[in-house]
Amino acid sequence: MFIFECMNTTSASILDHLSALGDETRTRILTLLEQSEFTVSELCTVLQMPQPNVSRHLKTLTSEGWLRARADGRSRHYRLTPTLDRGAEELWALVRTEVAGHGIYAIDAERAGTVLDARRLRSAAFFADAAGRWDDLRAELESLCDAQKKPLSDLVRESLRRYVAVQQFRRLRGRVLPIAESQGLLTDEDVFDALS
Repeated sequence: MFIFECMNTTSASILDHLSALGDETRTRILTLLEQSEFTVSELCTVLQMPQPNVSRHLKTLTSEGWLRARADGRSRHYRLTPTLDRGAEELWALVRTEVAGHGIYAIDAERAGTVLDARRLRSAAFFADAAGRWDDLRAELESLCDAQKKPLSDLVRESLRRYVAVQQFRRLRGRVLPIAESQGLLTDEDVFDALS
C-alpha cells in the first residue's frame, strides 16, 4: 500500500495565479498598476485599447484578487492589491523581472508618464483656481455656520445627505416622475420642496 502526502490546499499556491498572468494585456496592466493608480480611461490611453477590452481584463484581475478598485464620482481607480498572498507575490516577481522595461512595457511606461503628467496639470489647475476663491468660500462658510448656529462638520454632513438624496432622486426621476405627475400625485412645487 502506498501513502501519498497531500499538499496543503488551504493556501493559494503559485499555480492558482497562472491563469491571470497568462495574458500579456493583464501583465501590462499589472505592471502599470504596480507603479501608480489609474482609471479605466487612463489605462485605455496607455494601452491603446478600447474600453470594453480593458474593463474585461480589469474584471478578471479584480475577481482573482490582483487588484483593488475605488470609486471616485463616475470613475473607478484601480491599483495593485497591497496584500497579495505569497504565491501571487512570488509569481509576480518572476513575471515582472522577465517583462519590465522590454518592448511594449517600455512604451506603456512612457505613455503612463504622459497620462500622469496630464493628471498632475489638471490637479494643479483645479487647485490654483480654487485657491483664488478659498478666502471667499471660507468667509461664506463661517457666515453660514454663524447664521445657523451649527458647527461646520454638521453643515457638511447635512449637505452631503441632501446631495445624496438629490442624486438618488435624479436617477429615479426619469422613471417615477412622469407616472406620479400623470396620476396627479406630484406637482412641480413638491419636487422643488423635496430638493430644497
